[in-house]
Parts: sequence; C-alpha cells; structure tokens
Amino acid sequence: MHHIKRRSEFGKKMKHLQDKIENLIALCRSCHNKAHDNVLTKAYLIKKHNKNLGK
Repeated sequence: MHHIKRRSEFGKKMKHLQDKIENLIALCRSCHNKAHDNVLTKAYLIKKHNKNLGK
C-alpha cells in the first residue's frame, strides 16, 4: 500500500485521515519505488486511483 499524500503532510489534527481509502493505492514493489522516486507523480496516482474507484 502506498499513501498518495504523504503521512507527514497531514499534521497532528488531521492524522486520522492519512489511512482512508481515498489516500491509499495498492502498488506492486516496482511501482511503489517509482512513486517514491516521483517517476509516478502524485497527480498520476490520484487520477489512476479515482478511475479505480469509479470517480
């Protein structure tokens, strides 16, 4: 699982939102590494995730 928005971006008051399905995407190890290297951008992951959720 990969957090689309980094956990550190939530702050203490919003910490409960970091593990919601809207912020999580399942990635294989290779894609997970690419996400951390910003090869797969946050915008790309959001677009792909929304498509998977039927949005």
